[in-house]
Amino acid sequence: MPDAKDTVEQSVPVKVNLRVPAGMPSLYAHQMIVQPVQHEIVLSFFEVMPPIAQTEEQVKAVQESGIIAECVARIMVSKAAFPNFVAALTSALKQLRDSQEKPEEANADNTRNDSKD
Repeated sequence: MPDAKDTVEQSVPVKVNLRVPAGMPSLYAHQMIVQPVQHEIVLSFFEVMPPIAQTEEQVKAVQESGIIAECVARIMVSKAAFPNFVAALTSALKQLRDSQEKPEEANADNTRNDSKD
């Protein structure tokens, strides 16, 4: 029987089935901090809850003291996997920008079509 030091590690591809549990909360993030540490990248997400300030005194107090951004999630990503995360985010950003440009182009086309009538 081979010793543990005699064995060779092998990578075997395995299908990963993604699942989001039914009770998983969805939280809103207004701010994010990206922190590279020794072996991973730490992503911290923060939600800003606007304070209730109804009087000028309350508004001034909030301006002086600031507001709290509560950390709602911290995700640690390995440095090896981080480029894939960035690529996925970049792709999503491109799709978002493309979808925002298309309605403007459609409106411009409709304006041109309306003027021909």
